[in-house]
Amino acid sequence: MVQSEPSAQWQQAFNALEQSVLNGQYSVRVQYLDNESLEGALGAFAAKGPDGQPVIYLNKAWLESGASTEEQTRVLLEEFGHSLDARL
Repeated sequence: MVQSEPSAQWQQAFNALEQSVLNGQYSVRVQYLDNESLEGALGAFAAKGPDGQPVIYLNKAWLESGASTEEQTRVLLEEFGHSLDARL
């Protein structure tokens, strides 16, 4: 079923997320992992990391191999988007 309007529950979650971002309270930790742990992925997101908080994992070998700022930004934005999806 396709909805043309957001549900009241989704809108409430969005409003809370928006306030959290605007107030500087929303954060996602970034942690570096080795290539093997990430199975070759450049980045990954977990809604609950080892401490139960959201975390973005970045491939340390990829970063050390000379990944450009543009490439790093692209991966971080993608993973940050996953954090927003998970929150909503």
